[in-house]
Amino acid sequence: MVLRRARLHAEVAERAQAAGATFLFNARLVELRTVPQGVEAVFADGRTLIADAVIGADGIWSTVRRLTWPEAPRPSYTGIVDCGSWTEVDLPDTARQQMYFGHRAFFGYTVNDKVAFWFTNVPRHYEPGRSELTDLDQDDWMASIRRLHELDPAPVQAILNAARHTLGAWPLYDMSSLDNWHNERVCLIGDAAHAVSPSTGQGASLAIEDAAVLARWMQHETRPGAAFAGFTEERKARTEKIARFGRQVGDRKVSSAAGNVFRDLTLPMFLRIGAKATAEQYGYRVPNPPAHRAPREKAHE
Repeated sequence: MVLRRARLHAEVAERAQAAGATFLFNARLVELRTVPQGVEAVFADGRTLIADAVIGADGIWSTVRRLTWPEAPRPSYTGIVDCGSWTEVDLPDTARQQMYFGHRAFFGYTVNDKVAFWFTNVPRHYEPGRSELTDLDQDDWMASIRRLHELDPAPVQAILNAARHTLGAWPLYDMSSLDNWHNERVCLIGDAAHAVSPSTGQGASLAIEDAAVLARWMQHETRPGAAFAGFTEERKARTEKIARFGRQVGDRKVSSAAGNVFRDLTLPMFLRIGAKATAEQYGYRVPNPPAHRAPREKAHE
């Protein structure tokens, strides 16, 4: 199922607010302090908040991770810039997502009701600056993408010839496994804890799984540290396995003459492994609460 992320964001925000959540915007976190009541968060505009616990769901460049574990490994550039969009095109609907190891770049798409949802992985040896890809000249950018795929199958070229822009461009990063996801008051989830390559198609899925599992643990433990420890023990093996698989897929997308020959020779074996991994990924269901734990007592107000 293809779902525009903006729709997902809007739905989650609406339901969270209906459940009593408060959103603070333009609040850039600059410091976390341990205080007797829990954790004090300090923001760039001088605001402070005190919480029982802090959950860092702030992505691969997590500020919560940097402030809490400054020695943690930093993300490293993979040599790929990702971009894509949706484009009206006269192609038949696809029953499954189509993916091509192109001559110069990887391309994927699906078509529904004459709209193609597509992406491409553009090889780039040097790491783009933080603002370099912000204001692209879309005519030049699309022309460079078409050149990358000019030797690839007709549907790829049809989509790119119809496309006039991408929705942005993002360098892809890898992050080594972290020793720590939590302490007694702070816990990382999603990409902040275990950034996975977009090649897995599992980044958002793992973050949603994390949220469900962590919520369950916090309902069944009275201390944040105990809930965080149970959550980490349950989630670490699954997420790191998917991250390793994504790294293998991503490595095959960086084209070179010798690398392409090796990739093509090993692709049948790789696809068999990938099919098994995919079945495990999509077959996952968040387990029921541990039977031996009593529900968390409601706090007195």
